[in-house]
Amino acid sequence: MIDGAEWDLRGIHIETEDDLIRYANLVAGSIGSMMLPFLIDERDDLPRLEAPARDLGIAMQITNILRDVGEDARALGRVYIPSATLARFGCRGADLASTTLPEGYPELIEYVMEMAEEYFVSGRSGIAALNRSVRPGIEAAARIYREILNEIRRRDYDNLNERAYTSRAKKVQLLLFDTYERRKRRLQGRSPARLTA
Repeated sequence: MIDGAEWDLRGIHIETEDDLIRYANLVAGSIGSMMLPFLIDERDDLPRLEAPARDLGIAMQITNILRDVGEDARALGRVYIPSATLARFGCRGADLASTTLPEGYPELIEYVMEMAEEYFVSGRSGIAALNRSVRPGIEAAARIYREILNEIRRRDYDNLNERAYTSRAKKVQLLLFDTYERRKRRLQGRSPARLTA
């Protein structure tokens, strides 16, 4: 976690997707790892649950990055989306400080969201092995955080001018039903953005 904070203090450039995952693991995967011993019944479970705990932290950190793209670029001069990924979709880091979405931007954001979703799937796979008393809270946090991705979709991928968040009503709904995938399909169906391989 301290190493991750140093990345921010030193302004280390995130060039590749591997850099992004490494950074997210340092600043948030480490928190999942630190919390894990307090969330399990058997110490023997630590080795096999380490990766899912870190992956859930990575997913949440990538979601944080996606939520705050415009704010990070304008207020802090920071770009966390890898420059190689930006270039792949015809964007530059300087574009993120603008209030106008560059061409190819929705596809870029959808691509990075799909990265986050892979880590959410992996991270959530370990929840069933946690202590029964903490499972509902961790599952709720994962659902609520992941829903921020749908909120970005709902805003037509404009995370340069507006910070996406999960409303209180949606949080309550998510506690009862995991509607993420159904809402994702509906939002993608009305959007021109598509995942580009």
